[in-house]
Amino acid sequence: NLNTGIPPLLKASIQSPSGNGYLGGPSLGNLLGGKERLEACVGSAAGQIFVFDPLSGSLGTPVLTVPGPTLRSPALIDTDGDGIEEILMAISERDRVNPARTELHFLKSSGAPVPPFSSTRIYRPVLAYDSLSTPVVSRMYPSGSVPVGFQNDLVAMFTTRNTFTGINLQQLDPITGQPAIVFNFAPTGVDYFFGSSSPVVGQFDPSQNSYEIILGGGRDAHGDLFG
Repeated sequence: NLNTGIPPLLKASIQSPSGNGYLGGPSLGNLLGGKERLEACVGSAAGQIFVFDPLSGSLGTPVLTVPGPTLRSPALIDTDGDGIEEILMAISERDRVNPARTELHFLKSSGAPVPPFSSTRIYRPVLAYDSLSTPVVSRMYPSGSVPVGFQNDLVAMFTTRNTFTGINLQQLDPITGQPAIVFNFAPTGVDYFFGSSSPVVGQFDPSQNSYEIILGGGRDAHGDLFG
């Protein structure tokens, strides 16, 4: 606003409820239906997830409480095409204040699981203590370049300490009944490879049929950039 001379206007200052610790990073989306205004989703150090009108000045009651801090910004995506976005919220070891495991939860604004999943928790890494990045949701191919037989469903992509994972958000594995893993890339011989890097997905090279992914390396000496 430096060129306009108009100062920012504070609409509401929202305090974290008693016993909730501090709040995480918020995301805005159409979470309750209607187009008049956007709602906010925010997690907390106590694992409480809130969906609220950001102009109300009140968080209200949590829609869901999970066993670990939810301080990363949630990813919001409409997977069923009803115009209302669902919530992907990560519990990350790096944000943990209790011994809960790293998990990824997928929920409606009511706190209910998103079909076809029967539980809000759709992923837990193999390692007991791990990091988990904010997920990014995308399809693998542009609509006009989908290979024959490929579903091209929406995929949640995220990193743990040394693995880059993609989970299908629209169907289960017919054999295990668990969320279908689209890819699970784990380089050998390097620990702490990806850390908590969120990917960037897009068609950077129009000559290629699929989308490409840019992903940062993790920590210490592993500060590479991958494509």
